[in-house]
This record gives sequence, C-alpha cells and structure tokens, in this order.
Amino acid sequence: MNNLYNNPDTYFHFDHFEERTNSDPLALFKMIQLGDVNCTPNYIGPLHLQMCYEISYVVSGKGYFVCDNIKYPVQKGDICINRLNEEHYVLSSSYDPMRFFYIGFAFTGHAGSAEEQISEIFDKRENPVCKSRSNNIYSLFLSLLQEIKSSDNFSDTIINCCINHLVYLVCRNYSSVNNSAEYNVKRVKKPEEIVYEIINFIDNNTRSIKKLNELSNYLGYNYSYISALFSRQTGQNIKEYFDEKRISLACELLSHGYSITDTAYELNFESVQSFNRAFKRIMGVSPGNFNPEASRG
Repeated sequence: MNNLYNNPDTYFHFDHFEERTNSDPLALFKMIQLGDVNCTPNYIGPLHLQMCYEISYVVSGKGYFVCDNIKYPVQKGDICINRLNEEHYVLSSSYDPMRFFYIGFAFTGHAGSAEEQISEIFDKRENPVCKSRSNNIYSLFLSLLQEIKSSDNFSDTIINCCINHLVYLVCRNYSSVNNSAEYNVKRVKKPEEIVYEIINFIDNNTRSIKKLNELSNYLGYNYSYISALFSRQTGQNIKEYFDEKRISLACELLSHGYSITDTAYELNFESVQSFNRAFKRIMGVSPGNFNPEASRG
C-alpha cells in the first residue's frame, strides 16, 4: 500500500507498507515499510516505538535523529539504524531542512547464521549514526523506491536483491567504521594500494565529499603526501579526478531534471559559478547548454 501524505510539515512524504507475501528463498529480509520524507524547516516527526529494524539515509540537509531520548546530529550522507522497541523521532534543521529515505525490515528465516550477526550490529551499537562509506546506499534506496511501483515478473526478485545488498552494506559500514583508522595506521601500504583506495573512496563517495582532505582522515596519511603520490602514479592530480567524477554525476542529475543550482548544491561545489566553470572545462559546454541526448550518443 502506497501513501503520499499531504502534510503541511513536510514538502512531501511517500510511505509504502509492504503487503505482499514473499516465499522466494532469495528473500533474506522482509520489507515492512519504505519511505521518502522531504522535511520543511523545524519539522518534528512523530514519536514512535520501533516495531522492526530500520535503516535511514540522509539524502540532504541536516537535523537530528532522536533515539531513546538521545539526540544524534545528522547531515547529508549519514546513516541511522534503529533496533526493535526503541523510541525514535526526527528533528529537521531550521536553515537546512532534511530529506531522508528509510526502510523497515524483519528477517524471513533464510539468513542463517548471518541473522544473529546482523541483529547484534543493530542491537548492540553504541551510536546509531555513522557516515556512509558508499554511494551504493543512496542508489539502492532509489532502486527500491522505483521497483515497488513495478508489477512485472522480475520486480520481487530485484527488490529482494536490493534489500539484501542494502542491509549487508549498512552492516559492513558499521562493522568497519571503528576499525578502519587503526587498520590504516598499523599497516604500511604500497603506493598503488593507496592510489586504488583514493580512487575507490572518491568513486563511492562523490556525492558526500565536501573537502578532499577527508582522504587524509580516511587513509591516515598527510594530504600533501597522498596528493603527490596520486599525481606521480596516475599523471593526474586528485582534484582533477574528483571534478571529473562530479561532472559525470552532474550530467546524470541534469538528465533527470535537476536544476543547475540544485546540482551544484548536491555535489558540494562552493558556488554555482565554480560548478559552471568546472562543467565547461570538462564537458566543453556550459550546464545550461548541456544536451543529455547528445552526451549519450
């Protein structure tokens, strides 16, 4: 059942309750609820008791996820996981209102020993919020929101695969977040390994990276060192590579109807002007003259 709420406290709120019975052995998790909320400034979501496990992903903006009366600040690119019987609600920023996706799920009994491991990550986590380390989380939510509108012979299987991928990816995110810094400091990496990790980090976090010095925190190396290493190994500096990835993603967003201003904001350019300059330098035309059909050809 799909609901599109006309709530004066949100710009829109799409909420889907899954009613289909799914006996597919690929279905390790049963989707209970799936939604997309675009909040108005100062929006306060209803306090509710979690009746299933839930994953939320902040698409844009800032605010707080309140879990058992503890406020956790969130911003674009953050994930929040909620356990069973936890009281939970959201607060949106007054100046940068939040948009977020969410999915509630239960186990089907097909996950085997992984069920205990996944339950433990949700039930024993200290901080429910962490930064997403992969663009795939955003993409998987979009795929789910699209597929629940489909009714062909493939949609159930695609939905199952997306949920499986999403839950495991989020669990990996929470499992590795506390260990990555220690691992990176203790293990001496080869130059080509570092370059690969730079490329992988940029590829998976293009939408959420605000400053390239985030690479230093992720890798545990001085930015000047990794910048020189990257240039020496690839013949291209990190900023050039990052801008190419951002402009490639910008072409996709513009093709899907995003405005130039929204695209610049979504990809964390300092201004629309700096986005226009980067776009024209890489694509040879301004964003206003960009032709999606021609670029596909």
